Amino acid sequence: MMNETTLNWLLDVVRYYRPLEFFRDYEGRSDRETALALADLYQRAWDAPIEPESEMAELEVLALDDSRIWWEDTEAGWTHGDGTWEWVLAGWERIARGAFRPRQIEERWIAGSSGTGSTVVRFELGGQWVELRPQGETGLLDLKILYHLNVHMKASGLRFEMVEPFDETAYLMALRPEEKQKMEARGWRFL
Repeated sequence: MMNETTLNWLLDVVRYYRPLEFFRDYEGRSDRETALALADLYQRAWDAPIEPESEMAELEVLALDDSRIWWEDTEAGWTHGDGTWEWVLAGWERIARGAFRPRQIEERWIAGSSGTGSTVVRFELGGQWVELRPQGETGLLDLKILYHLNVHMKASGLRFEMVEPFDETAYLMALRPEEKQKMEARGWRFL
């Protein structure tokens, strides 16, 4: 059973982030019902109870909303042309609230001289073809391409925002400027 301090902390999280469109899967449920459901989901996901005093607690609770958060290992072990970028773009579409809808995604390897080469990711976005050339070593995701994607999302008012790295993972969400400000006021740091 969750103690009162933890429940109050979780209620504060739910009340703060619901207006920012988090926890939409719990629409129609009270804040308390949502908090209790999240506590149960947290226990199953992390195999431990929520510890509000942990600096990762809020980040871990928000990560339970996979319609808003993409949290993955950037050292994914991908190889050129293996479909990783198709999977990554699908994940980014999932959190973009309709602002990013890539279609006909193609990932291919272009061999260069002396055994080198590069990956090209091409897709249709809003009637335009977009081509990206992720850089870096095989196995590491090049998240700099988010800057290019944000140019294409500008009209929506949303941007992909990445939390300042704290390990080899990337914690990403799509936010409006005012949402980002509210999260920063709560202590979040973005790149």
